Amino acid sequence: MTKKIHQSNFSPKQIGDSNNKGLTTRATDEPQGSQARNEGSTSSFDNILLQEKNKMILSRTSTLAPQVTEKILEAIKTKYNFPTIEYSKAILTVLFHQGATARSCDGNLSFIMFEKEIKLADIRKILKEQGAPKGERKLAKTLATEIHGIAKKLELPGNLYNLITRENPGKVFTMDEQCWLSDFQANNVQAPASLREMINNAFNRSRQPSEQKKRKTGK
Repeated sequence: MTKKIHQSNFSPKQIGDSNNKGLTTRATDEPQGSQARNEGSTSSFDNILLQEKNKMILSRTSTLAPQVTEKILEAIKTKYNFPTIEYSKAILTVLFHQGATARSCDGNLSFIMFEKEIKLADIRKILKEQGAPKGERKLAKTLATEIHGIAKKLELPGNLYNLITRENPGKVFTMDEQCWLSDFQANNVQAPASLREMINNAFNRSRQPSEQKKRKTGK
């Protein structure tokens, strides 16, 4: 004798509804208007962050933000009544290739260019006014590739050229290579790797005497 199996008349949906009978559910979706406002607020804040990214001056970064750099170049242009900021970049190239990136460099370092007397102390004052005190090396690193191009046109070797040639007496450097040989080019990926290695070695060795002096004096 076979036993009949009775099939349930409930559909899966009905079973689910039946099991949840009497339970209330909470809507988790926000109203569309509120959601749109939140998205708009997020978008506005993203824009604010992007603006701040171009203005921030961080003490532990090796370069300056684009907007800060632009303000410095504009301030230099205004001081010397230059027609464009390219003139500002040119005088910075000469300063930095003479060693102005070093904090120990005398502020009286000066030269004549574009019929103007350019003085390191005046450039330092502009950096301070634009919120980047003692930022010579950071500015040089920010403009490093452009500085190389300008230096090449001026045939102006980098500030470590003499030191590196003494350490590599058998090496003959082209003018292009000479213009890369500055301390602030050490981490510039546009510079040839072999030259960057020479720059790092020379820069580190040049700092050793002062580091040893600090350890002896405790200052």
